[in-house]
Amino acid sequence: MTHVRATAFSFKRPADFDLEKYEANGRFRFGEGKRIRLVFEMWAGTAYFLWETLFPRD
Repeated sequence: MTHVRATAFSFKRPADFDLEKYEANGRFRFGEGKRIRLVFEMWAGTAYFLWETLFPRD
């Protein structure tokens, strides 16, 4: 990513939506199913906002 921006768009998730099923059907079309390790650096003040965000771990 080189640029991100917050928007005021709203979204109502359909009650029958299943993210795992959506991904299993190849809907994201990102990569080839292989796991990657993502490492990034950021300023401490910015990292504070992600502190309680859960990220999957091996």
